[in-house]
Amino acid sequence: MITALEYSPYDYWIRNRSAVPVSTDLVVIARDPASESRFGQVAWDRAVIGRTIIALRNAGAAVLGLDISLSEHSTPAQGGAASDAMLLEAIKASGMVVYPLAVRLSAQEAPTEESAPSLRAVVAVDRILPVVARHAKGVGHTLVLPDADEITRRVPLHVWLGDRQLPAFALALAEEFLQVSPGQVSISPGKHLVMRNAKFPRGPVAQVRVPVDEHGQILVSYVASDHLFPSVSFSDVWAALEGGDAEKLRQWVGGKIVLLEAAPPRVASLTPFGPASPEVIQTNLLNTILTQNWSMESRPIWRILGGLVLAGFGAWLLLTVGGWQG
Repeated sequence: MITALEYSPYDYWIRNRSAVPVSTDLVVIARDPASESRFGQVAWDRAVIGRTIIALRNAGAAVLGLDISLSEHSTPAQGGAASDAMLLEAIKASGMVVYPLAVRLSAQEAPTEESAPSLRAVVAVDRILPVVARHAKGVGHTLVLPDADEITRRVPLHVWLGDRQLPAFALALAEEFLQVSPGQVSISPGKHLVMRNAKFPRGPVAQVRVPVDEHGQILVSYVASDHLFPSVSFSDVWAALEGGDAEKLRQWVGGKIVLLEAAPPRVASLTPFGPASPEVIQTNLLNTILTQNWSMESRPIWRILGGLVLAGFGAWLLLTVGGWQG
């Protein structure tokens, strides 16, 4: 009850504000019924993914977030070792693939480090094939941490995985796109995560300051629907690839962050706009970072007071509108 009241101002604001800016620097390539009809309802032959990665690189994609499971070798029905080899070669040759890692909170205490003493500690849920991790451009977590009312409003920008800090998947994509090296990123829980010398495509080199809470978490500035993000169906991309339509591919992905969503649907979590997969939550986080459209964190007492004001206003409306008879 307290959590719902505490965050009612945020929920009300995010649902009723004017249209959220959507970055033109990202595009989602979405698995669709036509592609599932051709390649299957479950995990696809990785040779298909490898061929797509190379085509997207040749079309000028800047960074690619690859949403498929790479924890096990392919079965013979999915192409086997030859399929895995083709995907690995595509990841190596493209030099632009960032991979999402599923993690969960760890029972162990986080390492003690003066600059980030209160970040969450996690363990991996799925392992990555070591050869994939070695050749990927980056790896980022997809941790979902709902509030007590089961609604996910925040995402940790950094967590501890063993003795090293691991960025969120969206942050790892943004860092690669903005050409920010790990040494140019610092985090002060309760204040900001800072990316220095961020190179925006249509703007000057800048310092990006992302507001975070005491655990290094950011309030996600959700858009009303994931359908608002620029997107292309996988079947359309495959048709352009097979048809040799390089110009169409360039129009779709040239100079952009590409989110290649080729995995079967995953379990969704609740957000202020309804259920969303971890990948959709990360897409919203990526858009928040690229547009710098921050939802500022307020102190708990002010959140509760704001919730009480909204609750009181709602009660007043009930008593006064429509000729209420008590």
